[in-house]
Amino acid sequence: MKLPKKNYVAKREKKTTSKATGKIVKIAVFSVMGAVCLSAALSVTALTKTVKITDGENTTVINTMNLDQNAILEQAGVELGDNDKVVLTETSGNGVEVSIMRAFNVNLEADGDVKSVVFSEGTVADALKAANIKVNASDSVTPSAGTTLEPDMKIKIKRWYTISINDAGKTVSKDVPEGTVAEALEFLGIKLSPTDKLNVKSDSKVEDNLKLKINRITYKTVQSKKAIAFKEVEKKTDKLYTGETEVQTDGSNGTKLITSQETYVNGKLTSTKKISEKTTKKAVNKVTLVGTAKRPEPAQEEIASESSSTSGENYFNKNAADSASFSSNAAEQTFTDMNGNTIKYLRSYTGSGTAYYAPAGSSTASGRPAQPGNVAVNPNLIPYGSKLYIVSNDGQVCYGYATAADTGGALFDGSAIVDLYYNTLGECTQFGRRDVTIYVIEEGDNAYVG
Repeated sequence: MKLPKKNYVAKREKKTTSKATGKIVKIAVFSVMGAVCLSAALSVTALTKTVKITDGENTTVINTMNLDQNAILEQAGVELGDNDKVVLTETSGNGVEVSIMRAFNVNLEADGDVKSVVFSEGTVADALKAANIKVNASDSVTPSAGTTLEPDMKIKIKRWYTISINDAGKTVSKDVPEGTVAEALEFLGIKLSPTDKLNVKSDSKVEDNLKLKINRITYKTVQSKKAIAFKEVEKKTDKLYTGETEVQTDGSNGTKLITSQETYVNGKLTSTKKISEKTTKKAVNKVTLVGTAKRPEPAQEEIASESSSTSGENYFNKNAADSASFSSNAAEQTFTDMNGNTIKYLRSYTGSGTAYYAPAGSSTASGRPAQPGNVAVNPNLIPYGSKLYIVSNDGQVCYGYATAADTGGALFDGSAIVDLYYNTLGECTQFGRRDVTIYVIEEGDNAYVG
């Protein structure tokens, strides 16, 4: 049996309609779910921030929804020190900038002390305030107070003081930086010679209202001539009768050259000290013959007269011999050395002698080595290179032959005429200080031989 065709078609249409309705429902559900997901995604995007973290030369960028400073640094793996500083700034859009300023040390030097303070930012003025260092108007600060602080910066505060200086009688007031008196004088361009005197130690510290006094001391060597008075000597002779006298040698004064040192303080002569003296012309004593012979009896007058004539001739010859001997001594001055040799010399000096020693390898002022036989003198009196012979006046020490090679303050100020070199302190101590005679055998040329 065949079914009606119409009914069959109707059933197919009904089945097709039911399937279409199901598809529409599914599409609607999926649309709603997509919209919800999209809305959620847009909300997350809106809340997420891009954070740029600057830590010195290092830069890190992260995305986060957390705006807590510590949470941001923890997420970025950044650790802070105790004194580090963090600045968080929101920029346009979803941006955030985090700047980390690391703490560092700053050293401040003032009044002989060094203080250290910790800063992450600021100026020199901030560091001075933190270190509780007071700066006066006259003080100088390096770097300047407005300079930005940097790691391990060294800040120095130099104090200035007003001092009074009396230099050779003239007084001035000057401002000088902190330091020693020697540094203050150098700052002011005031030079001291080795002989100048300062009323305080040069290494003492400068302080406010310090009063300095400088005495300029100079020495001048002068020479003067002085007469040596002749002596009157009586000489007994049996060539003359008792009561008779006869001048055998006329007296004449000698001359000595006196070398002295004058001391001037601030241009004024304060003292004069004799350094040495030497005889340039010997005095000739007046010798008077005094008769001791008895007068003869009258009967023997003729014989006595003849005898007197013969004695006069003998006396004259003797007098001539004496005169010749003296002239020879005056022309050639000599002494006898330790070996018994007769040595000629140019001149001699008598005065105080001292002794010194020096470390091995030392040199003298003339460039010669410091060693026994090389002695210190005043080269204005005895030039370097002069050949000398030196003995003590008490006869206890014969230093012997020497060379003028060195000098020293005592030789210039006149407290000694020679400083003898020995190898050891013990030898110097044994010699001590004693009067000596220096014979100048050969004149030096004051040349430097180093």
